[in-house]
Amino acid sequence: MIVEPRNIMTSPIKRGKIGKQTTLGGVIPYVSDPYDMKKKLANEERKYHEEHVQDKPFSQKAKHTEFFNTHK
Repeated sequence: MIVEPRNIMTSPIKRGKIGKQTTLGGVIPYVSDPYDMKKKLANEERKYHEEHVQDKPFSQKAKHTEFFNTHK
């Protein structure tokens, strides 16, 4: 009888607690998710933009200037 080598090697079943908050690797620390980061970044960019905008909009109206000689 010829026996071939095993294909899959597994470890034995782990023994421990059963129920809520049970993990094989220990307690997993809570890390908050920055889900609101997009909104914070948009607010920072808006504030930066408002700091660099001039108070009065650009006026395209030509102002009257005096000439060197009078028109006749």
